[in-house]
Amino acid sequence: MRLRVIDAMGMVKPGDERVIDKLIELTADGDPQNRQRAIVSLARTGPAAKKAAPRLVEILNNAQESEVLRSEAKKALKEVDPRRGLMGMTK
Repeated sequence: MRLRVIDAMGMVKPGDERVIDKLIELTADGDPQNRQRAIVSLARTGPAAKKAAPRLVEILNNAQESEVLRSEAKKALKEVDPRRGLMGMTK
């Protein structure tokens, strides 16, 4: 049930600030499935979730994260902040 709620959060249009903040928070959840769904939901939210870009870059650049999460973070970054998504990292 929780995964469905996380999925639904990414469908709120336009992106609600509180929803985006909660999705960003869920990217650090202890359950990898919740984290993955939160990242996918951020991607679905698009540019309205641009403030998630630093967190997505952090996940993408963390070699200790699973390849699945890093891949989803890369896809999401391209949706929420296309310019940063093309670079794949920040300084």
